[in-house]
Amino acid sequence: MHIRIPTDRIAVLIGRDGGAKRMLEKATHTRIEVEENTATVAGGPLEEMAAIEVIKAIGRGFSPEKALKLLDEEYSLEIIRLDDMTEKGRKRVLGRVIGENGRARRILEEYTSSDIAVYGRTISLIAKHADARLACDAIELLIAGRSHKYVYLALVKKITAEKGFARGAL
Repeated sequence: MHIRIPTDRIAVLIGRDGGAKRMLEKATHTRIEVEENTATVAGGPLEEMAAIEVIKAIGRGFSPEKALKLLDEEYSLEIIRLDDMTEKGRKRVLGRVIGENGRARRILEEYTSSDIAVYGRTISLIAKHADARLACDAIELLIAGRSHKYVYLALVKKITAEKGFARGAL
């Protein structure tokens, strides 16, 4: 199987002295070759699919360590593409998701137990399935222009409801 990876993310995939690539090969029981901006994965079909998903996450801005969470079937990679936005609109949205000094992203990650990467024309996240839906919903609200305060309050309300806390129980 082949997967394209952005040129500036190849060094991250390979790692210092090939360490990240070896770690991924060992964890997925595959063999990975990288030429130009394409990674070729060889192994069993399931192993190849797992390795491709991790490589895709690395290509979207995650560290290899965070991307390896995808080897656990409870985790998924979600990618929100912003291709249809103007450059100015995309920069504004990416800035809203990151926030001042990364504050908004850290809060979203904490509230949703997810890892969020902003890279190129995408916002990606790695989280357990239920948490991924929560994080995607929050990011969609920010994209739609809702205030950070509104999004954080909506997250707290949804998390509280999901955990079965009665109003005022805290």
